Amino acid sequence: MAYLLAIPLIYYGTSHVANKLLDISSSYVLDNEVLHDDSKAILTAAVTILQKYEELDEEHPAFPSKCLVEEGVDSLEYASKSTTSRWYKKNYAAENALLQRLQNDLERRLRLFMLVVDKH
Repeated sequence: MAYLLAIPLIYYGTSHVANKLLDISSSYVLDNEVLHDDSKAILTAAVTILQKYEELDEEHPAFPSKCLVEEGVDSLEYASKSTTSRWYKKNYAAENALLQRLQNDLERRLRLFMLVVDKH
């Protein structure tokens, strides 16, 4: 007779475990985003512009912007080199978001630098 009281507990316990396993497996299978690193073009453009203005004097108004561009290039190069595909990982959403944020940041810094250099 006591086993009749255990039937609902066993049912709900196994149902909960099965739902968790299904959720984990479906998120592993469905939530996959491949690594998408297209930062080489913006890095090449930024490095070329920095080489053109490498003799910029420290008193020039664009010098702080040039330093910001150099820092942006370093950050994006590091993130691009350290983020590689791994056999055990399927979802690269966080890495793609980081790379995209760093690319956008470098583009903004480069635009600011070019505006200040063109004004003077």
